[in-house]
Amino acid sequence: MIKITVFTATYNRAHRLRELYASLKAQNYDSFEWLVVDDGSEDNTEALMKEWEVEAAFPIHFVKQRNSGKHIAINRGMQMAQGEIFFIVDSDDILRNNVLKRLGELFRQIGKKNHSLLAGIAGLSETRNGHVIGTPFPAHYENEFTSFLDWKKNGVVGDKAEVFYLPTLKKYPFPQERDEKFCSEAIVWHRMAYDGYKLFCVNEIFKTCEYLEDGLSANIETHMKKSPRSTLLYFKEWFSFIKSDIWWGMKVASWYILYARFFKMRDHEIKQELGISGWYFYFASALAKVRKIKGQFR
Repeated sequence: MIKITVFTATYNRAHRLRELYASLKAQNYDSFEWLVVDDGSEDNTEALMKEWEVEAAFPIHFVKQRNSGKHIAINRGMQMAQGEIFFIVDSDDILRNNVLKRLGELFRQIGKKNHSLLAGIAGLSETRNGHVIGTPFPAHYENEFTSFLDWKKNGVVGDKAEVFYLPTLKKYPFPQERDEKFCSEAIVWHRMAYDGYKLFCVNEIFKTCEYLEDGLSANIETHMKKSPRSTLLYFKEWFSFIKSDIWWGMKVASWYILYARFFKMRDHEIKQELGISGWYFYFASALAKVRKIKGQFR
């Protein structure tokens, strides 16, 4: 029986997949599959995966799609997955030894708590030189259920290693905008959090990450600028979820303003879309200018 689906969306990463494959082979856990959706690679990814499908001691499922974006690949993976636990692992990641066994134990542990709004488990990621990415969870979040929006509000930063309960995740497919290839994964994490779904947080490292120069994380602004509808939807929804907190809402509104102006929206259209007053727009615009001065938006 497949318990965990390790999911990887990949694009021209044949040279990086070997390390991830090696870390999967090193796991002391049998109830998992590796599901790989190739987002239109032009290298030898397909040949490599076909070779591993034959030799691996665990199930590997590989499918190739036309280049559409990671979020579309995740949507496809959610429908194909056989496990009830869905672990998104990038092609340049390496799993910690025994992490899949540990995840199985954690899900059994929290299953006993019978949490009706379970989104999954959130652990930590580390860099190749062993540094935790961002901040660990504070003591009042550790071994507790909390949401993506909760920890963002309270200063927890940096990429985490989220492992999702698939029946919950499948309720939230990524939006698909025509001719756009990027949508922030956080748009779905925000939606789940706003609806009350929570993650069980642990200060345990699940995987090692590397941010490549041509990767999504290193080029987030460029990708957002190429996908205007998805980008504006992301910031608009985020703002709508947290606008009751004036300062936090204003910070998110400033990002919306920066991208909206880049996409040639007029100021009265921005105010109308966000549903904000003139004074609110004035201060959020001032904050947007500060971001540009600091080089946070180019």
